[in-house]
Amino acid sequence: MEPCVRTFKTGALLFREDDRSRELYIIQSGRVRVFRTIGHREVELALLGKGAVLGEMALIDGKPRSASAVACEDSLVVMIDTDTFAKRVSGVPSWYMSMIRTTSEKIRKANARLEAIRTVSHNLHVVLALEYHFFRYEATEDGATEKSLELASTVRQCIQLLSVSHQAVMTILDMLHRNKLVDVKNNRIALLNEARFGLLCTYLRFLFRKAFEKMPEVSRNLQAIVTDLGNSAIARQNGFENGSEIPGEDMLAALSKSDGKPAIGVALELREFGIITVEKTGDKSAAEDENPLAGYKFHVAQPEFEKYFLYCSCKDMVPTL
Repeated sequence: MEPCVRTFKTGALLFREDDRSRELYIIQSGRVRVFRTIGHREVELALLGKGAVLGEMALIDGKPRSASAVACEDSLVVMIDTDTFAKRVSGVPSWYMSMIRTTSEKIRKANARLEAIRTVSHNLHVVLALEYHFFRYEATEDGATEKSLELASTVRQCIQLLSVSHQAVMTILDMLHRNKLVDVKNNRIALLNEARFGLLCTYLRFLFRKAFEKMPEVSRNLQAIVTDLGNSAIARQNGFENGSEIPGEDMLAALSKSDGKPAIGVALELREFGIITVEKTGDKSAAEDENPLAGYKFHVAQPEFEKYFLYCSCKDMVPTL
């Protein structure tokens, strides 16, 4: 079969996502919209015009279509099927076709990874929806002191609000349960640790704003120290205020995890990341030999202190992104 020319009227589908059709299309005139259906929504991937090629991956590897394509206006396209393609490339070296198939496979895997990231990120909005419902919480008639929500109606509202699946909501609830933030029993969702749940929600807001993307990575050792300093700051109830002093005993306790490195050296490393400020007071005392931090004052440096604390204390609670 030779390439054929076909006109697709406005609104006509060239192919649908997950179809097994294998034709390649070359647009001669008009425009074609490529999109994916996510939940109940159509997400546009590209708007193609004259000279654009689409449908090539299914032609090369024979796998289902990764997206749908529809004509935005009357469009004239050249269609090439597998037999025609095979004849046209019959003289091409086998290594060249192998390279093309490998490239196609890499593109499909990359698309799958991006979709997994998007799905996880989108599903995590369930946590913020739960926060909203807990914020609106009204005590039950039996006088229960813990905040709790009716399971079935809350799940239903999350599904309707976020266009996620029932399984996605239950997966998020399971994650929260494993981290001892909520308990799910007797058809209710009980909030177990309001402060830590609030930290997770703040972390997710930072995550969705991509606040961590350009943040320099710190070692596991420094992550543990930052987490301890943040928890101590929360206990003091003034912790994340810019410039608030970090008590020496808190610094000394946190830096005890410095794997044998000099405490002041680790403190200066935290300063290099912009997490704290270090001020040398010049005070000398007999206790300086016993306390390596004597003669120094330490203060919170916002916003890096809070950002690193949220990242270090919450990142392991949610699926890897």
